[in-house]
Amino acid sequence: MGERADRRTWWAVLAVIGLVLVVRLVMILYAERENGTPAPTPVPASRPALQARVATRTVRETSPEYRVELKIPELSIEGEAGALAEVNAALAAPQLQRQQELRPEAVQYHQDMKERFGIERPPFELVSDFKVTLQRPGFVSLYTDLYEYTGGAHGATTRRGATVELEQARLLSLADLFVEGFDWNQALLGSIREQMQAQPDLYFEDAASKLSRLSAEQPYYLEPGNVVVFFAQYELAPYAAGIPEFRVPVQVLAAGLRPEVREALSSGEGGAAAH
Repeated sequence: MGERADRRTWWAVLAVIGLVLVVRLVMILYAERENGTPAPTPVPASRPALQARVATRTVRETSPEYRVELKIPELSIEGEAGALAEVNAALAAPQLQRQQELRPEAVQYHQDMKERFGIERPPFELVSDFKVTLQRPGFVSLYTDLYEYTGGAHGATTRRGATVELEQARLLSLADLFVEGFDWNQALLGSIREQMQAQPDLYFEDAASKLSRLSAEQPYYLEPGNVVVFFAQYELAPYAAGIPEFRVPVQVLAAGLRPEVREALSSGEGGAAAH
């Protein structure tokens, strides 16, 4: 009987100890919750790369002295209204500014022609269009051609490239395409010089000597498989040669391109022209 009583006493003690431990654990958990100790949170899934839609904003203006027809790209991201407002303003600014400048120039020119020579001249022209050359999750690249006629023997075309990183809502300079420390300048110039040497008759004799270094703001655009660097009319070649363009394959630049840029360049087909 004594042994059985001792055993029941021992089990009772163990039960009490277990109960105390459970109570203590509950109190600790409650205290942590009351003190604001953060509970573990699940790691959110990575956000899919943004995709943009490219529309056209058309600006027209006509008078006896000038004709304006501008097709300006406007980018948008579904569900994020206004996210690319600053980018769109930057894309439109050069064309709209030139429109403002052209008006008084055209009126003054035609007035002078009538008063001094008694002749009528054709109206000035300012016409633009653009082409989307790469449209990928995370990126859009395009170029705009702005044609201007102001009374000479022929008009002139100014090309502007634009590459937009959608996540950051910013325009990328040529230097922004590459990782820090990579000598992108020499990599691009090496390919450009090779292309010029293959067709030397297309360029001015001293054209190669002008290419000692590219600016970080050198005009360019992206297309599947290539970074396309271009130059202004008359900069490297006669007017008849048009706008000199140099396609530098992604393989030449792969070691220095930012991974996301390299991926965008290496996948699929490019965008079509937008009007």
